[in-house]
Amino acid sequence: MVNTDVFGQIAEVRVNEALLYHACSNIISHVAGEMCSEIIKHIVRSHSKFSVIVDESTSVANIQSMIVYIRTQFDGHVCTYFLGLLELSSATAEGLEKSLINFLNDLGLTDDVLCTHFIGFCGDRASCMIGEHKGVAALLKAKFPLLQTMHCMAHRLELAVKKSVDTVNAVSHFKVFVDEMHKVYSMSPKNQRELLYEAEILLLCFVQNVGRFLIKTAVETEARETNTEDEVDNEYLPDDGHTQRPWRSC
Repeated sequence: MVNTDVFGQIAEVRVNEALLYHACSNIISHVAGEMCSEIIKHIVRSHSKFSVIVDESTSVANIQSMIVYIRTQFDGHVCTYFLGLLELSSATAEGLEKSLINFLNDLGLTDDVLCTHFIGFCGDRASCMIGEHKGVAALLKAKFPLLQTMHCMAHRLELAVKKSVDTVNAVSHFKVFVDEMHKVYSMSPKNQRELLYEAEILLLCFVQNVGRFLIKTAVETEARETNTEDEVDNEYLPDDGHTQRPWRSC
């Protein structure tokens, strides 16, 4: 006979978990919104110059979005802050530029503020981003004369690494090997469990070896400081089951 009380308790727990999840999400959203508002107010009050870093991507659900960061000076230090993740209705240069300007305006950075404080725009090398004539960078420079555009250094580094991997055969072969190994374990829960088990054993061996080395080093140092010439060997080391047997088994 099925116990209906158990199912009722399970349903109650799931409802409470859902409510807790939404409560935490609301708290995070509220705190993030307040922090973002303080950053914008600081820029406006202090007349600080700022740059915007963006990157556009399409998710596996075929949803186009753009992440936006702002880089400005705060308490004498140049800091980078996350502003938001925008869902895009259009991924064209005009659509990206319009979405970005509307987003900044909604945060409190009016066109007047942008004309005098917006000095840098950073994106990837896609034609719609930094195209010379109709890219987002070109459209922004036409509106804000102080703006300087640049190719994202992180993206440039990624391109350099990719080109190096593709050019050097040995590195390319190693990359293929690592990719194939990832497929073997990422597609099999059984292989993942076995890999985790082996990793935990290796970690334990590593910790025991490091601990043994540190203890021996400390004993040798103490012997030198006390001007003793006694040879330091294994008898000075702890001989309990927690340190000896796992180390020897490795």
